[in-house]
Amino acid sequence: MKKIDTSSITPIAGMPLKSGGLDHLQSAYQEGIQQMAIPIIGQQYNTTDYFIMQGCKNTGSGSNYIISAGSIYHNNEWFLVDAATFTAPMGQTAVGTITTTFFTSANADPTTFTDGVGRNVNVIRKIVFAAGVSGSVDVDFSGLVKIGKESVRIVGSAGEPGYQNSWTTGSIGTGTFDIGFRKDWSKNIVYFSGATSKPLYTGITTTVFLLPVGYRPSSAYVNLSTSAYTATGNFSVQVGFTNTGIVEVFAASAFPMVDTYVTFEGLYIHTD
Repeated sequence: MKKIDTSSITPIAGMPLKSGGLDHLQSAYQEGIQQMAIPIIGQQYNTTDYFIMQGCKNTGSGSNYIISAGSIYHNNEWFLVDAATFTAPMGQTAVGTITTTFFTSANADPTTFTDGVGRNVNVIRKIVFAAGVSGSVDVDFSGLVKIGKESVRIVGSAGEPGYQNSWTTGSIGTGTFDIGFRKDWSKNIVYFSGATSKPLYTGITTTVFLLPVGYRPSSAYVNLSTSAYTATGNFSVQVGFTNTGIVEVFAASAFPMVDTYVTFEGLYIHTD
């Protein structure tokens, strides 16, 4: 850890500041931030990508962007991001530019040096999002990399994948459950929860819903075992995940034609 040794400073022996000492202090906190950021970002860490550390969510749609405030980590530097709302014209998208401003105040910038020249030295660096041509500045909004576990996404909810082939909200007893899924972007793992049901299911292979791009297995097919419940008994069924996004349920042997409840609780797949 980089530190400044102040033990020689006394009431009669002051220590003048030099640019190298200030650089030493600055690199000390930068290294500390880097060592905190790397384990948060996880195995996908590199100095090239722009990682969303918090916020930076777009709640707009199409060419209308409503980007929340947040922060982004890139090349060992942590940038704040102000909220932004704009509409991208035809042929443009949301792009981010590393922008430098200065803290100007009577007790800040401009700072008068010993040569009598005032200079701005209190730097503020942010990433500012606005409409622009893809690839024209530092980063496209669509190119930002997510980290950590996101909030659970519920199948059948607005803006989320819908159920197919008569699969629907799972119900058992007095409770109802929907399939939930969320990705841990730092580990490239998608976790599933909840359940679904289908009337008069016979055990044949049927698609339940489609996973979005980025949530699909890297291998062509992943097959996991889970449980199905009916009024007449419990069965073992398989859940298949394809690299085209299909999530399907099937049984090794035919079911009686009954209403069937299938749990997704505890299932997970790797996307790397």
